Amino acid sequence: MRQLQERIVSDRVISFPVRSAAPRENRRATPRARCLIEGRVLFPDHARTRDVMVRNRSAGGAMLAGEALDNLPDHFTLALPQRGEEVEARLRWADYGGAGVEFA
Repeated sequence: MRQLQERIVSDRVISFPVRSAAPRENRRATPRARCLIEGRVLFPDHARTRDVMVRNRSAGGAMLAGEALDNLPDHFTLALPQRGEEVEARLRWADYGGAGVEFA
């Protein structure tokens, strides 16, 4: 059953549906925190790299932003030079401007 809310507009009563404020389901094992960290994707042959920005991160994965991320390999190393870290990552989804990765 849909909830309806009524408003008076120009001496008329207009009913319209009210959207539920229920939060979307979060399927992640651990919540991600927002961040803005420079990163570098190291391809498996370590001959090519691609600069990215880490937009949010958790212990289990991250969301990357950058150009042409739809061409990333299935497995790669994500280097975070500012933090002196390198983590093995598996691509979960990608489009031209973003990608979601899971840490191995």
